[in-house]
Amino acid sequence: MTFYSYLATDRPLPAGNLGENVRIVKFSELPPTDDPADWRNLLDKKSLADLADEDVRVYDTELDAVFVSLTPVDGEPADRLPVSKPFVLQVDGIFEGNPESVQKCTDELLAFLRGELVPGEEAELYTCLSGEEGLPRNEQLDRDVRLEGSDVRVPLWFRDRQLVMLKR
Repeated sequence: MTFYSYLATDRPLPAGNLGENVRIVKFSELPPTDDPADWRNLLDKKSLADLADEDVRVYDTELDAVFVSLTPVDGEPADRLPVSKPFVLQVDGIFEGNPESVQKCTDELLAFLRGELVPGEEAELYTCLSGEEGLPRNEQLDRDVRLEGSDVRVPLWFRDRQLVMLKR
């Protein structure tokens, strides 16, 4: 099963990708490769020529491709969540597993919240397994976290049906 995390606030926050370090280059500018499994070596010359002017996203390191994605959620999916704030973003990132990726996603999300929320403002972070969006939260897991101070630890949170109140 997959965990989904949602950030709910009293006002809309910007959607987008946090921490993505990508370059856009033309397909024809990609360096050649000797790897026989590279799909460019599987195409004929005409197909390669047809792609020459296409934009390609390039990540120079594996960590450059690690980022947090914030996507608006509204209507029935948002209404089913056990949150009290009306503006909801789905939060996608790597918050378990590779320590470098977890640290980067955590830092990006916290920097975003610290930059967007004004002092005294709160946001709710709710996490649940796919298909459990309409189930009641597990109130025993509820947590308050101050964004400024020692409350913030890595890994952050993200337990099934947990609501974390983030306070700035």
